[in-house]
Amino acid sequence: MQHIQMSEDDELDESRFSPLLKPASPINFPIPGSPDPRLVVMSSLLEDARFFGENSLYFKMSAKMDEVLEIGVDLQSRGRFLMNVAYKQAVYALRCSWRVLSAIEAALEGDLAKQQMVTEYREKVEKRLNDFCRKVLTSLDKHLDSVPDTESIFYLELKGDFYRYLAEVAIGDNRNVLLENCRKSYDEAWTQTKGAACGLAPDHPVVLGAAANLALCQIVLNRPEVSHVVASEARKKALDYSVLSNVDFEEDASLVDQFLRILKEITPVRANAVVPIPEAPVAVPANLPATNKVESPPVSIMATNEKDREKSRYQTPLTQRYASEEMCYNFSERKRIITWRKLWVWLAKSQQKLGLNIAEDQIAEMEANVERIDWDFALAEEKRVRHDVMAHVRAFGKECKKAEGIIHLGATSCYVTDNTDLICIRDGLQILLPKLARCIDRLSKFADDYKALPTLGYTHLQPAQLTTVGKRAALWTGDLVMDLHNFERIKSDLRFRGVKGSTGTQASFVQLFGNADKAHMLDVLVCDYAGFKKCFIICGQTYTRKQDLEVLSVLAGLGATVHKICTDIRLLASFKELEEPFEAEQIGSSAMPYKRNPMRSERCCSLARHLMTLVNDALQTHSVQWMERTLDDSANRLICIPEAFLIADALLITLQNICEGLVVYPNVISRRIAAELPFMATENIIMAVVKAGGNRQECHEKLRELSQLAGNVVKQEGKDNDLLQRIRSDAYFANIHNELDELMNPTLFTGRADKQVEEFLDAEVRPRLLKYTSALAGIATVDL
Repeated sequence: MQHIQMSEDDELDESRFSPLLKPASPINFPIPGSPDPRLVVMSSLLEDARFFGENSLYFKMSAKMDEVLEIGVDLQSRGRFLMNVAYKQAVYALRCSWRVLSAIEAALEGDLAKQQMVTEYREKVEKRLNDFCRKVLTSLDKHLDSVPDTESIFYLELKGDFYRYLAEVAIGDNRNVLLENCRKSYDEAWTQTKGAACGLAPDHPVVLGAAANLALCQIVLNRPEVSHVVASEARKKALDYSVLSNVDFEEDASLVDQFLRILKEITPVRANAVVPIPEAPVAVPANLPATNKVESPPVSIMATNEKDREKSRYQTPLTQRYASEEMCYNFSERKRIITWRKLWVWLAKSQQKLGLNIAEDQIAEMEANVERIDWDFALAEEKRVRHDVMAHVRAFGKECKKAEGIIHLGATSCYVTDNTDLICIRDGLQILLPKLARCIDRLSKFADDYKALPTLGYTHLQPAQLTTVGKRAALWTGDLVMDLHNFERIKSDLRFRGVKGSTGTQASFVQLFGNADKAHMLDVLVCDYAGFKKCFIICGQTYTRKQDLEVLSVLAGLGATVHKICTDIRLLASFKELEEPFEAEQIGSSAMPYKRNPMRSERCCSLARHLMTLVNDALQTHSVQWMERTLDDSANRLICIPEAFLIADALLITLQNICEGLVVYPNVISRRIAAELPFMATENIIMAVVKAGGNRQECHEKLRELSQLAGNVVKQEGKDNDLLQRIRSDAYFANIHNELDELMNPTLFTGRADKQVEEFLDAEVRPRLLKYTSALAGIATVDL
């Protein structure tokens, strides 16, 4: 089949098309009374328009509709449908082209020649889109003068749509003016639907569509309260009238349902929400493409006040409940963008030092505006160009008119994104280190206090040889000391990406300076400004994601340590030997008033499990970075790296709080020792009998028999261990009866546990904490 290409300016040669593509019969528009010549001409023009539409020649179709509007008579429903298809399909092609070109333009930020070429073409498409939309708006305004108010709703809605299309490619005050014109058109259409002369029921899809368009437009204009009033009014009237009672086409039922759902969900969640506005509803026949799809806005359930609106949007518990303010800020959007701007300042300063023509007042202007961020402008730009870095380059340039032309000079996006990530990682480690040191300090003091208090040891979670409470705490402390060493090592080894260009070769900077040595010095200078001692000598577009893997591995290791410590505490709490802090009004269970659940330790285990899984993200990301880089790392890293640090922060705060309030119950511990110690003491009893002149084998057999009997009493009768009483009652052991109390002293069974604790604290803990002495003060609180 021959493929025919035609621009909008081509004349139609109908012989080039198969007769099968031509309409089989003309469109029959009722012509009451004597034939009006204008209606005859309009019928012919609409027939041509439909023919063009069936062959996807939408600019030709729209040109025919321009001629129809010039006639100055009402189009009736089928004519209005064809006009809607013609204009929207034509402008849709321009809008898609503009979006694609804007994305390519942003992606070519390191290649000035190609970027300029794409920019020029994008500007041509943008001009053509503006001209087309304004031509349509002019035609609609002229036609509205000849249309009665009862028929004007469709045209007003269409006007609102085309003002919105213009706003999509506009910026600044011009965009605001266009959005306000869009709002006025939608508002007038909505007002017309409420008039008595309208004749449309409250549940008609045109009425509901007008309300939805206006309500969503008000959200875009930061008027959520007005939006809520419009949506509530329309929905209430429709439901009161009885939903779906007056539909003209079978497919209208789904349209009504969709609009009712949109109106139900519209709520003033946040003042600066940007919500897509659905097109006005039309019934689409089978032989023409559907152009109007209703999309539900990403809006929450109904909210009535500021606090409800805040709580109607998902917020991560890490920032709302668990992590510290300093860690939340460290990975905040504000710090991220401020750091981007600092990196642009450092780049400009370094380029100036190396001889580029950058003036002092340009740098001063940039430094003065580092923290002055127009968030609304940046968001609008990002939605327009689909590129976060270029959006903020332009937002920074808006504040720095003198320096606008040198911002991001020669750099690629990863210059700001990767280096900012590394700065946040470094600062995050600096936040965690003193908190980890405080946990070690608190646990080491606990270990020292209880280094000589005997307690049952457990292997396989079965009672084993005795240890001490302090010795067990020293085991926990030892793991944390290893984590501290790993944290210090990874922070010391952390390397800056620096200024490497789009594939890591620094080619753009060699070209910029005309000197390879200066390109190298640029790297050194920026690294120094950022406060890093080391910089990657080689990298691709990004620094190797192996470094992320190492960082997350260290954080996951901390998660494993905390999980082990808090699991032990939970088990000991179930034995009632040890307890985490439990406040006076704290409730352990909503059903069982007596319970004292170890909720802090349980929280730590829960968070630690998630932290340990995040290292898998780093493993997977590093393994799939093709060649010099792929972009599938970006969204994943935006989640897993901040989450890992926020969780680690929450774990250390909570663990410190637990360690500062641990409660030991010596009497419970003694009772549990007493239940098991007689069995453990049998070897010492054998030694004592032999020393008193007895036979080792005979003594062993006696003790075996008595132990079996005592074990049956414990297991089958549920009574206490009575082995010691049986030994005291057996004449065979008469020679050592006076030694039994001494033989049963628990301290005889703990070996060098207390000395080991002392040696460990002196050799491995206290020296390592010296550098953190000034940071060890303070008490950790857990509010929730």
